[in-house]
Amino acid sequence: VIGGRCGRKATLLWNNVFLLTSSILIIEARAWWWQAIGRIFVGIVAGVATAVVPTYFSELSPVGIRGAVGTTHQLGITVGIVVSQWLSTPSLNVYGSEEEWKNLFIVP
Repeated sequence: VIGGRCGRKATLLWNNVFLLTSSILIIEARAWWWQAIGRIFVGIVAGVATAVVPTYFSELSPVGIRGAVGTTHQLGITVGIVVSQWLSTPSLNVYGSEEEWKNLFIVP
């Protein structure tokens, strides 16, 4: 609905505002409710991106490779989940400690 009303590109650009806001709220959390609001914004970002990005990609891509472009989008999401799980695993000692976990949100 939002992507059709104000355009997919504008929707994605405004979605970045929520993305940066949520990252800042989570990183700089001084109270539990900052993180709660940041997580709500992350949910909004994920929902908008999941709905709008595949449509935007399919509109931009040539007809012959539209299916591959849509698959690549889903593959990127899956790879991102795997990398975030890897970075946050305590036994690997990257960002899985109590002191370092907030650094996972520096790069949205």
